[in-house]
Amino acid sequence: LRLVAELALSRPGERLADLAGELADERRRLDLLDGGGDPLTAVRAVFSWSYRHLAPDAARVFRLCGLHPGRDLTPPALAALAGVSLPEAERLAGALVRAHLAQQTGDDRVQLHDLLRVYAAELAADGPEESREAQQRLFDFYVSSAGQAMDVVLPQERHLRPRVPDPDVKVIDAQAWLEAERRNLLAVAAHATRHDWPDHLRLLSGILWHYLDVGGYHEEALVLHTHASALAHDAGDRVAEAEPLILIALGHWRVGRSPEALRYLEEALVLARETGDWRTELHAVNTLGLVCRALGRFADGIRYSTEALELARKTGDRTSEGLVLVVLGCSCRGIGRYGEAVGYLEEALALARDIADRTSEGYALVNLGDTLSALGRHDEAARVLEEGLGHLRAMGVRVSEGYALGILGDVEHALGRYAEAAAHLERALEIAQETGSPPNRSVSLKHLGDVRLAQGRYPEAAQHLEEALSLARECGDRGVESRVLNSLGSLSAARGAAAEALRYHREALAVAKETGCRPEQGRAHCGLGEVHYGLGDSGAARSHWDRALACYAGECLPGAIRVRNHLKALERVSR
Repeated sequence: LRLVAELALSRPGERLADLAGELADERRRLDLLDGGGDPLTAVRAVFSWSYRHLAPDAARVFRLCGLHPGRDLTPPALAALAGVSLPEAERLAGALVRAHLAQQTGDDRVQLHDLLRVYAAELAADGPEESREAQQRLFDFYVSSAGQAMDVVLPQERHLRPRVPDPDVKVIDAQAWLEAERRNLLAVAAHATRHDWPDHLRLLSGILWHYLDVGGYHEEALVLHTHASALAHDAGDRVAEAEPLILIALGHWRVGRSPEALRYLEEALVLARETGDWRTELHAVNTLGLVCRALGRFADGIRYSTEALELARKTGDRTSEGLVLVVLGCSCRGIGRYGEAVGYLEEALALARDIADRTSEGYALVNLGDTLSALGRHDEAARVLEEGLGHLRAMGVRVSEGYALGILGDVEHALGRYAEAAAHLERALEIAQETGSPPNRSVSLKHLGDVRLAQGRYPEAAQHLEEALSLARECGDRGVESRVLNSLGSLSAARGAAAEALRYHREALAVAKETGCRPEQGRAHCGLGEVHYGLGDSGAARSHWDRALACYAGECLPGAIRVRNHLKALERVSR
């Protein structure tokens, strides 16, 4: 700090922000902090006093630590970097800590101060061949350990990941290891991008994608997969280029940029078909089904998912088959084909249990609960959702945990348990914020707005629903947009703003017709009928309620029951 202050005083006409910018460049920092040429205060000179007192083996390890692109090292990582045994790595780490050239950060980790790391890297630069070999060992260790961890966390998808040798030191708690090493793994990937380590970058992209996706680390995933795809493209490797494009699309879908996701998927599908890579083709087609559903293009989503299901069954890929069945069920639920949705989701559930895939089991249960609720089977839906939520929490699938809590909140609302509903929805909103998921946030806001409307808390309901509408439109989610518009219509009617209510329900009807969602069209007609009836126009009310009933196609859904009750009441008044 004293050296920085002296440096600032020596440049009286310079802004501190500019000086801070220079100091941010670690490679220049040692040059800047040279103590004004005084050998007693120059940082390099001070560091060298401690360095020269190290034993040769500890001095070597100190130099090599400067090659680590991350912030801290565990003894197994240090052993790989130095090419020594684990006990030897622990002894050498202790020597660096005692010499104050490294610091213990807890959990058996050591790290070098950023200036010390730069100094160590400068010393290592004198032995480029040894440095390259050390980094090769370190990067191999991280890739192998990540592969082993993912095999434990998600064993059923082992065949879909690139294969790597097992590390010398076994990963004990896989999920905890991934969390603890995430920054180091991404630092290795970033270094691989800048310094020509294409194989390690490709492997990390293929191994870590699921962990980053379900954990909500979407922006980090986008950087990783974008670099992997670009490197493959530059190398002319069309086979290796396609899979990262799908993973980029998945990241865009997660953060509510589904139109961008669609473009990447279409490019990936062309590449997969040109190269005859059926596994990547299956992944691309299934993800297209997922993204089309998110855009409210339910018919396209069902078409893609049906194609993906044929591919999965043809190739015997049961894990992918289960995931496709979930997506297919969700699209059918979105368009109002509830019976088909239940069939697909129950099939997905049975398959997931058969292959012991707890993550897919969680997905199937949560979406089955959502569909059962749409059918009015709320108690059953709540039980199924609670079970699915337990699976997702156990597997660390945080994004989908938030999604599940949003649906559970809506079910609790339907059961009249408003306090419980609000608690679930507020937690869902927190997780959506933490995991960077605007689509999940928009759905939870819509449900929370409905709860506040039912409680008569109109200003809060309006705030939540207006934000939900804005997010749904930003994400291009036409399915959610129509649902929010209908809720806004109900809110306006409750507040006595008939003209505004009519406008919202008409907008909802237009969007629902575009998406092909018949139950949402029925809800819009029902709302329009209620407003017209309130205005004293029984003829217009009857017309809309008749059309609503046609949208429900005679099914015994909660919306259809409501419409029939309206028509019966109208008949009694007419007599």
